[in-house]
Amino acid sequence: MGKKGERQVSYPQKSSLRAIRLHFEEGVPQRSIMIKLGIISDVIKLWVREYSEGRRDFSTDKS
Repeated sequence: MGKKGERQVSYPQKSSLRAIRLHFEEGVPQRSIMIKLGIISDVIKLWVREYSEGRRDFSTDKS
């Protein structure tokens, strides 16, 4: 949950799948993914953590 007054940003599932593949399959650093895909760093960190902990299966993303 964000801070009061902050706008919550959502990204298409396709973006999360691309970011995870870049990071884990191609070894691209999170900062480079942030710049390349235009996704804020906190979101990328969350996706990486969820994937690493097995809480999210990005292989089922349909987009």
